[in-house]
Amino acid sequence: MRDPAAWPSSNSPTLVEFTRCYNVLLGLNHFKVSDPTLRSRFAHSQWDPQQQGYQPARAIHGAGLHPQGPLSHAAFKHMHEAALASPVQMHAKARLRACTIGDATVLFNASNVAQHNGLTQLQATFVVCNALGLHHPFITSAPTCHPKCKGATPEEADNPLSVANHRLAYHHLSCAAGGLLHARHDNLAQTIADVLQRHGGFSCQLTRNLGSSTTGGQKVDVIASSWRRAPQPWAIDVTVSCPMLPTYIQGAQHDAKDVMRRRDKEKTDKHGPGCEALGRTFAAAVYSTFGGAYGKEWLKLFDQLFHDKIQADKLAGGTGWRPAQDKVRAREQIITTLMRGSAAMASQLTRGMGQQRPDGGGRTQPTAAKQRHVHNGS
Repeated sequence: MRDPAAWPSSNSPTLVEFTRCYNVLLGLNHFKVSDPTLRSRFAHSQWDPQQQGYQPARAIHGAGLHPQGPLSHAAFKHMHEAALASPVQMHAKARLRACTIGDATVLFNASNVAQHNGLTQLQATFVVCNALGLHHPFITSAPTCHPKCKGATPEEADNPLSVANHRLAYHHLSCAAGGLLHARHDNLAQTIADVLQRHGGFSCQLTRNLGSSTTGGQKVDVIASSWRRAPQPWAIDVTVSCPMLPTYIQGAQHDAKDVMRRRDKEKTDKHGPGCEALGRTFAAAVYSTFGGAYGKEWLKLFDQLFHDKIQADKLAGGTGWRPAQDKVRAREQIITTLMRGSAAMASQLTRGMGQQRPDGGGRTQPTAAKQRHVHNGS
């Protein structure tokens, strides 16, 4: 212990392994910075100016600096970069990037699951398998789809037990046939309205006065009003897209937000001008089937709900912790609703179990043209 230089050849396996792990972790590119002022507190504590390097003998100086944080961050960043740089298939690249978008990992980070945010075993299995690209154990027979489905047969449909069978679910996660897609969409819109009402004091309408144009017949999903918060109502349109579909996969393997920016722009171009003419502020709530959240105006509105509550709590002498936790629970609630709907689609449609209108409200069925559009990732 007194001679760190002897640790690599020590009779103590613990010291040998510690030295090896220390050198590997501190040798990662994350810790290689040319400007010393850019080093983190932990990295600075490990730097030996005389040796011009990180030395195991300085490990004790990291005590109290929570070294597990910077070390695990560096390790996972290295693994992520290595995976993206390797000659893996484009599906793996697109999936890895999609899982880096905000809220895609919110359920994995949950330290306390509220009862209303709970998942069944099947739903939890779907969340894990979908994020990690693992075999979906509930796809146990030849994958099929609803009889009204106009889409192409999913890839590898002749081998449902292959290790890549999670890809079979990608088609079903955006298939409009059978009503499951619309159930997921409507339940997600309802959950967003519930969050706005509970945490923002908004009055939300999901059935009437949803028009975003005086002439075109387009409709949004939620009209949220709160004169205390905004001089005019918010018009919110919800959309869920699968970046793994043929329409988006090429861009998704290089840019995690490619599909989401496209959907945000499409929705804004479609509804924005009409909403403005009606005295409404438009926001597209864009989500991916991995749970990633996007939509500039929507995220701005969501953050503002809780920013005001956090500031008010601090002004009242609090720390802002409770409203910050409310924000976490609200994010979990939205993603839980999304994952419940997606799990139903991935498990039921692949077994031919899709119902016509499960839990989805009373909206009319889409036309055949819109069904084909949804197959492309709507």
